[in-house]
Amino acid sequence: MNRCSTARCFPPTITAVKMLRGDFSPDLIRPGRVGLISFFFLGCYPCMQELPHLEALQKRYGEKKLLVTGVTSYKVNLYTTGSDHSEIDAAVEKALLEGAPSIGVVITSDETLASFGVKAFPVVAVVDKLGKLRYIGNDANLEEDDPVGSLIRELIEE
Repeated sequence: MNRCSTARCFPPTITAVKMLRGDFSPDLIRPGRVGLISFFFLGCYPCMQELPHLEALQKRYGEKKLLVTGVTSYKVNLYTTGSDHSEIDAAVEKALLEGAPSIGVVITSDETLASFGVKAFPVVAVVDKLGKLRYIGNDANLEEDDPVGSLIRELIEE
């Protein structure tokens, strides 16, 4: 598991180009609540398969304890849906309504993806209640017996 090993490990800022779903502030990382950020794109089969697991996780803990947010960019979705931003918005909205209706979604910049080191998808990042990045990687199934699922549970219970 790719845990952040330094005491001062804060995630990069997530630039919100557009908020598609939810009533979220541009700053996804809020003190006092654990955050799970799922980096995805529409043409990624594993990303789409992960959506119901993200939905279940959000429902299990509720938004007061955990905020699950999908993050993508227009550029990574370009070849899947076409070049029009409204087409991408509609396709992302449709995919999430089918797989994860309570998950918020942010369209971000490609620079934000690069600042998190996202080079392949899906990638999840877990941020603790103090705003520290505690995990980033792609080896999570998010169940309670999974190392990332256990980490989320531990952080919520702290």
